[in-house]
Amino acid sequence: MDVDEAVRASFRLDPTEGLRLRRAFLGVASGAAELASLNPFARLTDSLDAICE
Repeated sequence: MDVDEAVRASFRLDPTEGLRLRRAFLGVASGAAELASLNPFARLTDSLDAICE
C-alpha cells in the first residue's frame, strides 16, 4: 500500500470522515512503530540524554 497516496486520497473525502480516517491510520502506524522498537521520539530523547550527560 502506498501510504502517501492513501493519505492524499483521504483529503478528497468529506472533511470529518477524512480526518477520522487519517487519525486512525496514523495512530495505528505510530503504535506499531513504538511496539516494534522503531519509535523515533524515544530514540531522539535517548540520544539527547546521552549527549547532555
